[in-house]
Amino acid sequence: MIPPVRTFDPYSPDVQRDPYRHWAALRDTAAVVQTTLDGRHVYVLSRDRDVRAALADWRTFSSKGGLSLHPRDRLQAGVLVATDPARPDEPRTHADHTELVRVVAPYMSRRAIAAMAPHIRAVVDKVVGDLVAAGGFDAVADLARPIPVQVISDLVGLPEEGRERYADWARTATALQGPQAAFPADAFTQIQQMQEYVTRLGVDHRFAPGTVGAAVFAAASEHARISHEEATSVVWGGLIVAGLHTTIAALGWTLWVAARHPDQWLLYRQRHREGDDTRRAWTDELLRYESVFPHGYRTTTTPVVVDGYVIPADARVLLLYGSANRDPRRWQDPDRFLLTRPDVGTHLGFGAGVHYCLGQHLVRLEMQAVLDAFADHGVAAFEVGEGEFEANAAVRGWSKLPVTVVTDHR
Repeated sequence: MIPPVRTFDPYSPDVQRDPYRHWAALRDTAAVVQTTLDGRHVYVLSRDRDVRAALADWRTFSSKGGLSLHPRDRLQAGVLVATDPARPDEPRTHADHTELVRVVAPYMSRRAIAAMAPHIRAVVDKVVGDLVAAGGFDAVADLARPIPVQVISDLVGLPEEGRERYADWARTATALQGPQAAFPADAFTQIQQMQEYVTRLGVDHRFAPGTVGAAVFAAASEHARISHEEATSVVWGGLIVAGLHTTIAALGWTLWVAARHPDQWLLYRQRHREGDDTRRAWTDELLRYESVFPHGYRTTTTPVVVDGYVIPADARVLLLYGSANRDPRRWQDPDRFLLTRPDVGTHLGFGAGVHYCLGQHLVRLEMQAVLDAFADHGVAAFEVGEGEFEANAAVRGWSKLPVTVVTDHR
């Protein structure tokens, strides 16, 4: 069967701010729909079963070309998200996804991130303590940006000077995943600056010893496992960009959700007091409920049939992770935020398959450290004011979100 044609623009302000009814309409229409975005023919998958299957089948749904609407060069797109594992029938011309991941993975493992926990919790506690004492703050500028910037900078081994640029670079890079008309005017200048900056750090051996940034460039300089160009792309795309803008958005949503669902925040506080580790489910439920990275693209390598609908070879396919995370075929009462939701760890907020998020353990630690710190400082409730939603092609989040805290001490 030929998939039905529907108008769907994931980059429109209405869909970006409130995508849920649009996703529901797609899920109810068909397993696959066709649409046109920025002059490009696109096939859209919106149901959990189909998105999950596509993420698991990298041989058919290739990541080459990256996650953006218009395929980009692997180095420009960020090689970690724009490469697949090696195929036996392809000549080796560059490092494949497995080789690139092998360089980074030891520094992103559960054990490696756990070793950073005391440092990260100390950083978070200082920031949160000051904000609680102030009583009110901007969740983005005062909390969601400074914490991930310091954490990622320390993990990668970046110098102290210049860190204020990283979050803006990351936001610009993610903005390039949508239609060309929405590209920031100086986007490619910023990306070039980031790439040149990272290259200089690597060539001059300025990444702190023992950090993942130093390891990536050592793999290029000493071991020749990857090229210098690939090393630069891994650091700026796979670590700085991937580690910042999505985490910034997630931390903003965390406080928004805590304010809108006070009963769930009280339950989290109770479990924190009791030392109940099931409170960690907050991160998974948040990323299911408010998918900060709601979609990404793949390219078919061969014709494929999805629920009877044919997608041809060389087609650009839009996978709606956020829609899958709200699919009632998969989740009971999907439009509720529930800390006690069963099996919530199987959401698609971290992706799935070979491109499963390498930074998941770090994100979990950062978010839990923030929530624990607010609980430790006696925050009984959050109140959010009128925020400003950020228009971004790839990441759903806030540019401003005023927050007031109510403590047990008042």
